[in-house]
Amino acid sequence: MLFKNFNNPNLDYSINEGNFISGDIFGLIDSDAEFRLSQLTIDKLFEGLDIEKSEAMHNFIKSNIPSLSEVMGKSKSTGTNSFELIRAQFTYIKNQISNYERELATGFQEVLNATKSQGIKNSTKRVSQITSPSGISSIIPKIDEVVKLAKTNKMADFNSESLKQSFLSLYGVNVIKIIDTTLESLYQSAQTVGLKDLYTKIDAKDLQKIESDSASTFPGNLIGANIDLDKMLESTDVYDRFSAFLEFAISKYPFGGTLKEKFGQNYNLINLSGYTIGPDAILTLRQFNPSADISVFEPLSQLLNEVSSILIKRVYVDSQEHFKNIFTPALQVMFVCMIVLLALKLINLNIEVEVAGVQKEEEIKKSEKEKEYQEKVDRVKKLLVITEELESMNFFQRGGVVYKVGSRKMSADNIKLINNYLVLLKYLPSTKLNDGNYDTATASAVTKFQENYGLRMVDGMIGNETKAEIKEVANNLKIKYNIQNIDSSVMGSL
Repeated sequence: MLFKNFNNPNLDYSINEGNFISGDIFGLIDSDAEFRLSQLTIDKLFEGLDIEKSEAMHNFIKSNIPSLSEVMGKSKSTGTNSFELIRAQFTYIKNQISNYERELATGFQEVLNATKSQGIKNSTKRVSQITSPSGISSIIPKIDEVVKLAKTNKMADFNSESLKQSFLSLYGVNVIKIIDTTLESLYQSAQTVGLKDLYTKIDAKDLQKIESDSASTFPGNLIGANIDLDKMLESTDVYDRFSAFLEFAISKYPFGGTLKEKFGQNYNLINLSGYTIGPDAILTLRQFNPSADISVFEPLSQLLNEVSSILIKRVYVDSQEHFKNIFTPALQVMFVCMIVLLALKLINLNIEVEVAGVQKEEEIKKSEKEKEYQEKVDRVKKLLVITEELESMNFFQRGGVVYKVGSRKMSADNIKLINNYLVLLKYLPSTKLNDGNYDTATASAVTKFQENYGLRMVDGMIGNETKAEIKEVANNLKIKYNIQNIDSSVMGSL
């Protein structure tokens, strides 16, 4: 027992319950006590919880709870404090959240860069490259899908400036700072607040000694289960006893009250099965930042919960590592709620990507329009060059040769120019470029030209009326596109 075992007659001095608790009947302010949680060594904690204090047990715990590896490595030192069990879990949470935030930010930056340079449609390949199944960033496409569905269903006005600013305000919630501040607060409490109730509770139980060869493999998920701390304390599972002791201890401190206020009075309310899992995102956000205006997020509660669920499932439910490294219920709850905050930031990143994508698409459309316009200008310039060449060969002179199928009086060079003219106006396919034959294909194209421009003669032959129209069409296009100078070099790309 925690205190009864300490009363060892072989020692030069007696350690008993009076060393740990004062006359304070409520066990709240233990200012006279010599030992508190912040002063309780791991060895003494082992004795009090009736856990075998052997090298084999130390190695077992160190192997199965990696976050305690360093702590248990100091186990032979009487100066190693049991508070390190809590600190190690906090450190693990802090490192994991930092890693997730860094990886997801990097992933979204990759997507953002790809979107800015290639547009939404063309960035899909790049997204698939950086979202490997083994990485946390693999959730990015799924989040994108959920956010797009929310927009399709008009869940909220995503163009609203107030909504954008509210999402940006999430970056003011520094998760790492919250963890550091919480740990420091808990440590200060552990130095001043006594645990009389807990010590008495443990003394009253006839705990069965836990041997190293009977210990469990690793801790389990303590969220969403029907947690009975009294039964856990009496369990022959080393992790159950650790978990129950630390949970009881934490609940005695102001931190315990704050934790329950932030993350819900009942840990069992956090659901970890089904489609939507985890704590309520709006509630979690309100608890972290009670002064913030949460009303703008309320229409998005379903979206916030879905995105939170995606991340919680990926990094918590699907990973047994967290159960090994965080074995105190309150801290598992804290970890999951930290993930919720991180998930809410992802929605803003997704919106940033979409905004960048829309801008890029507009740039692409503008560029395409400019390119299309320039192509038309180049075609008109080529038409003007052709008409000038035809002019130089007296093609437009009235009473000249009539161009028609089977005529032997036509100039082959002029026919090439006529075919090129009709290709530029898309009356003929590009295969007719520089073709010196006035065949049925050319005659058919001339007929369409005559029909489109409302000529009196629609016969597939080029006489005076059609020759004049060929020249007029080119001149009208010159005026339409405000072409001043014509360089014959444009014909090189014909």
